[in-house]
Amino acid sequence: MRQHIDTLAWIHIAFGALGVLAALAVGGLVGGAAFFADDAQTTGFMVLLAGFVAVVMGLLSVPSLVGGWGLLKRRPWARMLVLIVSFLNLLNFPFGTLVGGYSIWVLMNDESRHILSGADSYPPLPR
Repeated sequence: MRQHIDTLAWIHIAFGALGVLAALAVGGLVGGAAFFADDAQTTGFMVLLAGFVAVVMGLLSVPSLVGGWGLLKRRPWARMLVLIVSFLNLLNFPFGTLVGGYSIWVLMNDESRHILSGADSYPPLPR
């Protein structure tokens, strides 16, 4: 199960990084394209909209990055954070659904709970 946790951590880091890059791209492209508009009101609206979309995308992507890092470091709080992100990812069809389902399967496993509990001194779980 440790390999599944590591794989899951890297998947969440990759998803979070892609989300942050997409937010920067949306902000840069739409915001940059706004300066080619002839109307000042249109330019202002496009810059405001691009900024809002970029901030929302970035804020939704950061928890995935942080949760993935926490899973790699075996932090107890990372399990709950990634579970919350995973339930939200279920709505992001098709890739988010796959990642969310895999994440929930891995993190709801008793062995994963034990590994991520922060208590390595506990005896191993019976099989």
